[in-house]
Amino acid sequence: MLNIYEFNLKSYLHTFNITEEEYLIVGSIFKKYKENNPLRLTRYEKITYFHPNIKRHYFREIKNNQEGRRKSYFLGLMFSDGWLFRYDWGIEIGFGSSDEILVDNYIKAIGFNPNYKEQRLPDRYVKKPFYYARFLNNDFAQDLVYHGLIMGRNKDLFYYNSKIRQQNFIFMLFTRVL
Repeated sequence: MLNIYEFNLKSYLHTFNITEEEYLIVGSIFKKYKENNPLRLTRYEKITYFHPNIKRHYFREIKNNQEGRRKSYFLGLMFSDGWLFRYDWGIEIGFGSSDEILVDNYIKAIGFNPNYKEQRLPDRYVKKPFYYARFLNNDFAQDLVYHGLIMGRNKDLFYYNSKIRQQNFIFMLFTRVL
């Protein structure tokens, strides 16, 4: 955002009769300000900064081939162990399981940074360790909603379209992709 202001100010300064030296002074002021006051990342920049390989549109298109069956498998896992949760600032997508290998395979498939995988240790609510990955991204969430995932009151996901449900369960039952 600051780059836009800097560009606008510099282009505005050209309308006046200023010297090249004055123009360079304005540029150096912006440069010093940026060095001393690092700007916060926007939501869009955060997802690409923390997860540079994330496939934001992983579930956009599911074809009837090996990769499509793999996507259908993970979509089915999202229905069984995933969640969508809406905040004021975005939609959280999460997937968790007590099977760490399953979570690792899901993370690898969508391009999530494995350093941000979290673990919940056993306590009075959870009997065994629980591994999960969660992030905020509206594009990713919209693709999941397109395929029939909607958020319930308790973060429960369910299908609203029975044809999509049958197709994805068939892929889950008859394909071994991991």
